[in-house]
Amino acid sequence: MITYKTITYHYPKQRIQIDYRGNGKFSIWSVDNTGQRDYEPLYQVFDPIVKKYPNFNNIFADTWVSNNRK
Repeated sequence: MITYKTITYHYPKQRIQIDYRGNGKFSIWSVDNTGQRDYEPLYQVFDPIVKKYPNFNNIFADTWVSNNRK
């Protein structure tokens, strides 16, 4: 059995949280004023490069937020 550790990146100004599940999959969540997430993620993204190079997960999260800022 393979288990992965979930890392959550918080971006309070953009009201976004990004979960990285350790296998190249990201879940992008919107957050309301009280800090609660929606029931379902806005997007689920798979990036095979991050799966191959595990230290790129924070770069992916920062880049996604900067490119999709409102």
